[in-house]
Amino acid sequence: MLLTNHLQSVVRHARRNPGFSLVNVFGLAVAFMAVIGIAMFVRGERAMDDFHDQADRLYRLNKVVTPPEGGEERHAITSGLMGPTLAREQADVEAAVRVLPWFSPLMTGPEENKRLLSDILLVDANFFEVFDFDLVRGDPSLVLAQPATAVVTEALATELFGTADPIGRTVQSVGDVEYTITGVAADPPGNSHLTFSILLSWETTVPGVGPLNWAWLNNWLTQVHYTYVLLSDQAAAERMADVFPAFMETHFPERAREYQLYLQPLSEIYLGSSDLQFVTGIRTGNGLLVRVLMVVGMLILLLACLNFTNMSLARAFQRLPEVGVRRALGAGAAQLAAQFLWESVAYVVGSLLLAAVVVQALLPLLAENAAYSLGWHCDVLGLIVLLAVAAVAIAGVYPAVMLARRGGARHHRSSHRIRRVLVVGQFAATIALLIVTSVVFRQTRFVQTRSPGFDTDQLMVVRMADSAVAAQAEAFKTSVLALPGVTGASITSNVPGQTTMSFTVVPEGVSGDSDRTSNVMRVGDDAFYATYGLTLVDGRFPDASRPSDISDAVVINERAAAAWGWADPVGMTLTVSGEIQDATVIGVVEDFHYESLHHAVSPLVMYHSPRANYLTVRFMADRAADIREGVEATWKQFDAAVPVSAWFMDAAWAELYAQEQRLTTVLLLFVGLTLVVACLGLLGLAILVTTQRQKEIGIRKALGASSTRIVRLVSGEFVALVLAGAVLALPVAWMVTDRWLSGFSYRVDAGGVSLLLPVVGAVVLAGLSVGVQALRSARMNPVDSLRSE
Repeated sequence: MLLTNHLQSVVRHARRNPGFSLVNVFGLAVAFMAVIGIAMFVRGERAMDDFHDQADRLYRLNKVVTPPEGGEERHAITSGLMGPTLAREQADVEAAVRVLPWFSPLMTGPEENKRLLSDILLVDANFFEVFDFDLVRGDPSLVLAQPATAVVTEALATELFGTADPIGRTVQSVGDVEYTITGVAADPPGNSHLTFSILLSWETTVPGVGPLNWAWLNNWLTQVHYTYVLLSDQAAAERMADVFPAFMETHFPERAREYQLYLQPLSEIYLGSSDLQFVTGIRTGNGLLVRVLMVVGMLILLLACLNFTNMSLARAFQRLPEVGVRRALGAGAAQLAAQFLWESVAYVVGSLLLAAVVVQALLPLLAENAAYSLGWHCDVLGLIVLLAVAAVAIAGVYPAVMLARRGGARHHRSSHRIRRVLVVGQFAATIALLIVTSVVFRQTRFVQTRSPGFDTDQLMVVRMADSAVAAQAEAFKTSVLALPGVTGASITSNVPGQTTMSFTVVPEGVSGDSDRTSNVMRVGDDAFYATYGLTLVDGRFPDASRPSDISDAVVINERAAAAWGWADPVGMTLTVSGEIQDATVIGVVEDFHYESLHHAVSPLVMYHSPRANYLTVRFMADRAADIREGVEATWKQFDAAVPVSAWFMDAAWAELYAQEQRLTTVLLLFVGLTLVVACLGLLGLAILVTTQRQKEIGIRKALGASSTRIVRLVSGEFVALVLAGAVLALPVAWMVTDRWLSGFSYRVDAGGVSLLLPVVGAVVLAGLSVGVQALRSARMNPVDSLRSE
């Protein structure tokens, strides 16, 4: 009976104050929608790799690299003998698994039905014993134990063989080896950072065991793959940290001072790899995005609760007569507080139900854009209940207690002071979020529009590796050059934006015990420099008519000359271990970015090499579609069986910043919701405040005050509160953005426009919202204003 009375009172109050009720319900509903969406997203991001039973004991072996020339880098790749040696010598290491995502897309399958795959993994035989991927057919300990064996996923098996049994069939893949299919795995779940369509046995690459005989992959020096270790217990990670220095001194002394090994928990790999270099072929997320969204969700809900509390306190003085009547009829303070608290509960529950209905309607659309499962998981539902309770506690308890107590004007003054504090907090949160979003947007635009040092426009890259075209690269290049609109073409081993190779370099004048490491770019012809538009700062470019330029000449970048202490680099010599001996530097180019702007430009050596992996084509503006068609037609003349793999350089370069673009898009979406909540609260509060001061406005109007003066008087208080909020927001926002920008070697300034515009926008918004309401009241007939009391 008592509950029914409370609910009836809530309905009556909502009918008498429809504007107040709609603003509160809609504002809270928008906030809950945002929080629920963020909760689902964050839950999916944080649940990556949680399906492995041994996840709490699984780690990836990483290293901190401190090159002799200074600086510090973090690498996710290790050498081929590290894992097996650790497993053999350290009791705390139960198993080690090497995983090598193949460097680029590759045609795989039987001759009559090949597929271009970009998710090929070379793995150790114990892969299925360490990781809990579902093996549908085959023995986990045997399927990859022999050389030239493979496991395919169910989806790939269907694509290649239809309904026929794939076991025992062969596919041609990495190294043109025939691999026998020994097992079928279920498709990897969406919440796995490792993805694959086919697994190839590592034994295939072991010298003297497998047909590939790749000594370069099975040694201590070459580092291109990931090493995962299964430890005996969680405490073993700390013990291993003490073991690593001596381990390196024993087995890899030439890099013991330069490399510091450390273990990264499996649960942190997906979100914790943004600061690592050489992370390719696996899924990675953005831990900062997750943390920012969690903060944004809390800010949105806090703003909605502050709005509700502000408006409740603004109406408190108007409801004092109601409180007096109820007290005169015998209602106690506890009963009154319960009544007003039930009103808050009704608003929160109603808003939550509305938000849940909208989210459920949008869930199919959201799920289409997520690799993992989105839905009403138990932890999401628990969080929603917790948030509802928190919203009632924040927005409902104090107004209810304040209204239930006696006090009249004294409580009205107290309510006014608290309201001012809440408004300051509301605008501090809103301004801080606007500043963060502004900086993220500017940095994203900066990295996308900043020139990498070469012209990315009008460049197409054609991948020739692992195709019949590679053996006829020069003829293919000549045919492409004959296409209308083509202005240049060059054959290379690797291209900017793709994975680079790093080698030990011995520069002239540097002792052997202080070898340097440098990235290299293998160039197939002397047209490379003109095709990419590199700027020469010293010396000259290679000339194909000079045999020495092809056999023993190199071009370096400015960073290499500075790192090696060469004041006059042209004429100096260097050796690239295993590649070129005593080569002469004939030219120095202006530094250009062959990796994203996350990384500073490092030393680079370019020299002639016959490896025909890519053909870069430069073409005239507005001819992109014609060039693509022409290249595809030309490709089919050389290799009709393998489809062409080609892309435009500007699009590929933009893809390097996909995470930042994603962060900006998501932030803009939720900042938009935040502004909706803030504007609703500000508008509702402006209406209530001007209504409360209607009599004051009427008196001032009757005494001759102009409408402009009245608007300035009423809105001035809110503008002052906005500025107070800005004072609180600026240092916090600057620290957050400065920390995020530290992940870029090249960055925008976090101050200036990014700090000023959100503050100006908030001031204008507050002034307009309150000013419009004040102007309406100021234009009323003073008689009507005074009569309203």
